[in-house]
Amino acid sequence: SSENASVNYEFLWARFFVFTVIVEMLVAFPMLRDVEPSAARRIGAIVIANFTTHPLVFFFFARLLHDRLTLTVIAESWAVLAETVVYALIFSKLTWARSFRVSLFANGASYALGIIATHLHLLR
Repeated sequence: SSENASVNYEFLWARFFVFTVIVEMLVAFPMLRDVEPSAARRIGAIVIANFTTHPLVFFFFARLLHDRLTLTVIAESWAVLAETVVYALIFSKLTWARSFRVSLFANGASYALGIIATHLHLLR
């Protein structure tokens, strides 16, 4: 039924979201250490950044854009740019360029490892 499909899609999102946050935490957490000594604030910022982007990528862009390449370019660009803004706004010591690098590396890692994990049937 469509209700079961919706529930399954939401659980799929939750698995991808947790995976994404873990990977981006491994990348962004150490990159943000010199601008924010508080581990809790860095963790919170990374979670907020992902809550800002991931649901739109998964529930909006993925349903709106059916061409895989177009979806990837638009959704990943959105994630990098939006998370750049989140990091720059949260951490006053972080320059926009550095915020962009943190977001780019974190999103690049989660995208690449997500492709690998999906190919290996680890995220389903």
